[in-house]
Parts: sequence; structure tokens; C-alpha cells
Amino acid sequence: MDINTKYIWKGKATMRAFNYIPDRNRLTNELVRWLSPNDQGYFISLNSLVTLNDASDSRFEHEMFKLQPKITKLCGFLKEYCYGNGFRRSRDESLIKCVLAYEIGQDNGRLHVHVVGAHDGTTNRTADDVQKFMSRKWAKLMKIDDHEGFAHVEAIDVLRDRVWYVTKQSRFLSRWHGESTLDLA
Repeated sequence: MDINTKYIWKGKATMRAFNYIPDRNRLTNELVRWLSPNDQGYFISLNSLVTLNDASDSRFEHEMFKLQPKITKLCGFLKEYCYGNGFRRSRDESLIKCVLAYEIGQDNGRLHVHVVGAHDGTTNRTADDVQKFMSRKWAKLMKIDDHEGFAHVEAIDVLRDRVWYVTKQSRFLSRWHGESTLDLA
């Protein structure tokens, strides 16, 4: 399978962006397998302040890159919030694994991100807890008022359904820490 890998980020997090996904079903299955055994978690939508015409807008990639450090921080905050001192001590990156995609809203043209944050169920944080926390943190990172509804969190009911939704995007990113075990070739 030939996948056009356009971006690879090095450092603490390895990230791959795919402009073309030839087999969405296979990609979804691979991501669900990579997320396993974490089958619970949160489906998080994060709005930006940027409005674009569509994914071909020349500013799309630039805005995507500008958001990336904020999203990386937010995933770290999520892990610390859900697992507290246990995460800080162990730095166990597998406690919550994140898969994300950028999307441009059809009605308002607003650039936003969908994040599947999967965990194994050992956290006591509910989707409502995470909603309040993420709203505050995202507002602070974006320098906006947190009451504006720029973050939305739902509990994951069926993991595969949420990953399937995320992989519909043409600008798909998978995010993991350390080296990838995701074989898409």
C-alpha cells in the first residue's frame, strides 16, 4: 500500500501525516489495534479561531503546524489530569494514547481538531470532568474565554466508531510517543 507520508515530527512525539488514505478500513483497524488494549476514553473536539475556505486553502498547513504544539501540550495535560502523580512518576505514555485529525467545519469553515484519547479504564475522570478541564486548558492555550464552547468532550462508546470518524479526514494525523508500531505499508 502506498501512502504519501508528508510530515514526520521528531522529538518526544513521532507524528505522521497522510494526505491520501488508500484503505480507510485497514487504517482504522491498524489504529484500533495500536490503541488496544485501551478501549475506553474521550472523543475531544477542539475549535480554533481560524476560518479557512477548505483544505486546499494555502494557510491550512501553516495553521495546522501552529496548532500542533498546543495539541501536544493538551495531550500531556490530559494524561496528568487523568492519572496525576502516577503519570508524572512513571511517564507511562501508554496510559492514554491519542489519535487526531484536523478538519474544516462545513458550516462555518473553522479549523478544528478531533482527538481520540483512549485509556484502559483505570482513571476515575468522567467525560464531564474532562470537559471542564479541557475547556479551561484549551481556552488558556488559545487565549480565549473558556465559556465560548471551543472544546467539547464525549465519552467513547465504541472505540472503532470514533477512530472511523477520525480517519475520514484527508489531513489525518496519528500521534504516539516513542517509535511507531503502526504498519501501514
